[in-house]
Amino acid sequence: MCNRICRYEGRFTRDPFYSQMKLDPGGVCEYYRVTAQHLRMDVHRIPDNMSNAEAITIEPWSCVVGGLKHCNIIPGDTVAVVGAGFMGQGFVHMAPLFGAGKVVALDFSDWRLEKAREFGATHTINPKSEDAVASMRALNNGRLADTVIVIAPFAAAWAQAEALVEVGGTLHLGAPLAPGKNWVRDGNKAYFDEITVTSKYSSDHTDTYSYFRLLEAGRIDAKRAVTNHFDIADSAAAFKMLVEAEKSLKIVVYPHGKPEEL
Repeated sequence: MCNRICRYEGRFTRDPFYSQMKLDPGGVCEYYRVTAQHLRMDVHRIPDNMSNAEAITIEPWSCVVGGLKHCNIIPGDTVAVVGAGFMGQGFVHMAPLFGAGKVVALDFSDWRLEKAREFGATHTINPKSEDAVASMRALNNGRLADTVIVIAPFAAAWAQAEALVEVGGTLHLGAPLAPGKNWVRDGNKAYFDEITVTSKYSSDHTDTYSYFRLLEAGRIDAKRAVTNHFDIADSAAAFKMLVEAEKSLKIVVYPHGKPEEL
């Protein structure tokens, strides 16, 4: 089970035990095996009033809940989310549950920014067509964001996110860069700005339980995030859509046939 450091600090997903808990043979298949440990610690019975579309969001958006727990949000804070794909929409949607006041979504896609408004963003910025820092100050009374969450896994996006954090704020890394990819910071600015940098890898059982209760309570509009549905026989087309990352958020592959009522 979890070692002393992991247990005391809540870093369950960084314990070597976590990496041993795998599905066999994997997720995109008709059937798979789970371990006895999964059954004891992290299995939830889906209530009758919860749809499959809502239940599909439990694992990924539990990761969002886990990330938000590390974002140091104080009630009323301005929170910016860099990257408005499916995971970014989750951060936009749930940041107010952790106390966020203004929620600002940033993305190069106007379609995704429109979706972010539907998920509760109070403001949107497209860095492709406007100066993101100037726009942030304009909408936030001259200040930058108290917390910036970056989901886009690119060094340029991380640099953009850092530039949007107010002195003393928090920069949360919500997705990793590719292995071996460097992220370079101005050491003088990093020292004097006193910005806290946080990250959270995956979700643990406590995050899952938190999200499940929020979803069950009707606090989360999860069905809106499921934009595309595929039969397992069409998995190749589903993954093509995922890679293209255009007008889609959560793409669902059904192992036993796509429901007719969709």
